[in-house]
Amino acid sequence: MVYAYDKAITLKDRNYYLYDKGAQQVVEKELQISKDIETAIEKNEFVTYFQPIYSLKNNRVNGFECLLRWDNDKYRYESPFEYIKIAERVGFIHNIGFITFEESFKLLKELNDPSLHISVNVSPAQFQQIGFSQMFLELFKKYELNYDQVAIEITETFLIESMQDIIDKLNQLRGYGIKVYLDDFGTGYSSLLYLAELPIDVIKIDKEFTSQITTSKQVRGIISHVIGIADELGIEIVAEGVENEKQIQFLEKQGCDYLQGYYFSKPIPKAQVRDALKIVRKGVNG
Repeated sequence: MVYAYDKAITLKDRNYYLYDKGAQQVVEKELQISKDIETAIEKNEFVTYFQPIYSLKNNRVNGFECLLRWDNDKYRYESPFEYIKIAERVGFIHNIGFITFEESFKLLKELNDPSLHISVNVSPAQFQQIGFSQMFLELFKKYELNYDQVAIEITETFLIESMQDIIDKLNQLRGYGIKVYLDDFGTGYSSLLYLAELPIDVIKIDKEFTSQITTSKQVRGIISHVIGIADELGIEIVAEGVENEKQIQFLEKQGCDYLQGYYFSKPIPKAQVRDALKIVRKGVNG
């Protein structure tokens, strides 16, 4: 009943809210997850994994996407999307997000190869937090990395609110040479409009499109069209979810720049990254 009371006092048009047992259970679950997140931060349960990004031009792995995982039996197989949303609401996203940046910078420093880069997902709440840009820029100085070695990944939902403020902030970071990736491209209803307005360097074609390359003529047409537009705008393309050679052959023919998916490697822990740099496409000599 507490949820119904709390909801009622926030409503402006009436002072009642019908009790919903299902909604109450959702609230209680989120409250428990938020408590577990706080404990996880204290116990260093959040860890980073890295999925290789393969360059078709150079026939080698030349980058990674940094992914956050919760090393806890209770949440090990939960989608990060679920607990990230809660972390945003309760104010822990900055702590969690910093882990992905810090570990990415550390890894690049250890690898000591300026040709390698890592992209890191940034949530809207994290990006718009006061001091985010300064914190991010200071990491480049701390680890003595080039500005083009760590990129930020945003999604279309990122842009729902305060679009102009976000664009200004993105332009500020790009002024240093930091690249911006647009993740999950194609899942929003007005994706193509964004390309003309946003300061974007790389588009990541969503895996839902890649998975239908061999079965849908319409999807192949969409991908071809998007790659063509991106090329005209000087934007590079990463295709996510690549799993077989037929998909690769199509994407290569269309002019796709980079590939990411289980065909090359699943996300891996830091200890396996050096071995992942030796990955080559089947039938291609390294």
